[in-house]
Amino acid sequence: MTKPKFIPKKEDIDFLVEPQIRRSCGPLFFSTSLESALGNIKANGSFGLVDTGTKKLLVTCNHVWREFHNLKKAHVDLNLCACLDMKNPVVLNFNKPISQNERLDLAVFDMEAFLPACIGRVFYRLKYLDFPKIRVGSPIAFVGYPGMYRSEQECGITFGRTAHAAFVGDVNESTGVADVSRMMDSNRKFNRRPGQENPYGGISGCPCYLIRKSYQAELAGFVTEEGMDLLRFTLANCINPDGTINC
Repeated sequence: MTKPKFIPKKEDIDFLVEPQIRRSCGPLFFSTSLESALGNIKANGSFGLVDTGTKKLLVTCNHVWREFHNLKKAHVDLNLCACLDMKNPVVLNFNKPISQNERLDLAVFDMEAFLPACIGRVFYRLKYLDFPKIRVGSPIAFVGYPGMYRSEQECGITFGRTAHAAFVGDVNESTGVADVSRMMDSNRKFNRRPGQENPYGGISGCPCYLIRKSYQAELAGFVTEEGMDLLRFTLANCINPDGTINC
């Protein structure tokens, strides 16, 4: 792997980068109850909020959307919920995405109907004409909501978040791969759920950002998969201004 020209400091990821990106991402989860979270959460993933200049969108992985529909066959009362900026999670009663793509593993949804619930959130403006140049060795960062840190109670649900930074190992016109064997993780510690050991399960769909030497974060893509010490992501400029996916 090409030696990184810029290696962010762990404490700067926590205190300079995470505050920039935290409000444009969050956890999704599938629940069979709107009254109690305890014992009713079937799975969780992540989302990113994007402003194309034409539409305000929620982006997650296509496999997250597919899993929701597969589980709904067995649990007809299953709801897709998101932690936005309300006291209670918001039910995302989407009929279907604007666009979805199996190969790029993205699903894109119009958030127009949910904007009142997003007052404290940030829809990251996608820069089509000045999309960041992502190269081998570039540092990227993301905030994830792993299921291992999910806590369910009768009165609600909480998600522990972790900030990560890694280095791009390969990139093409639509996807990239980062080396997580050298991942820098947040110092935050949360209680693990019993039997849950995967530190990345639940981060699918979270946005990842290129980190400049100034510690300015620029939207680069969306995490789709992790395994064998590799984190795969789809570049954000695959999403057209109207929310369709350019494959």
